[in-house]
Amino acid sequence: MIRITCFLCRTPPRLYWLTDMIRLVGDREVDSMRQRLKCAKCGKRDYIEVEGVSLQASEKQGAVVRHLLRIETRHRPA
Repeated sequence: MIRITCFLCRTPPRLYWLTDMIRLVGDREVDSMRQRLKCAKCGKRDYIEVEGVSLQASEKQGAVVRHLLRIETRHRPA
């Protein structure tokens, strides 16, 4: 599992499945994912912390894990 935390807006950590993150940003190290992601609430990239975690059984029961439904490509004019 991947835990993403924003230290600027102090949102609770978001948990993602590792396979979803690989589909989104490619097969990268956890440290290099930080450059590709931004906070869903404030939109900043500078204050994001990304870490790989292994949750214990008691933590998994109450954890809310986000799932990747689809990937949309947005084309912006240059």
